[in-house]
Amino acid sequence: MKSAINKALLILLFMVVNFTESFSNQSVYEDDVTLTVFGMRCVGCEFGIEREVGKLKGVVSVKADGAKNTVTVKYKKNIIKIDTIIDKINELGYRVEMPFK
Repeated sequence: MKSAINKALLILLFMVVNFTESFSNQSVYEDDVTLTVFGMRCVGCEFGIEREVGKLKGVVSVKADGAKNTVTVKYKKNIIKIDTIIDKINELGYRVEMPFK
């Protein structure tokens, strides 16, 4: 009985260690950037940017703020490049100001 419990504990420990390692490795590749974006006139503009940029593979979250002319994007830099995000926003008819913060 003790042998079975020890095996179960070892398996559980192994699972926790692997989960922790995979979780911490994912966060290493995440980055966020705040872009200055002109042309957002209403909440619909903000929603459109959030929806379309959010569809890009590697984008974790998007928050557009027309009042501040900013779009903040959290993304996985090992999957998507910031240039791809900028290109998508420009494609939508808005203008990303360079340099961004």
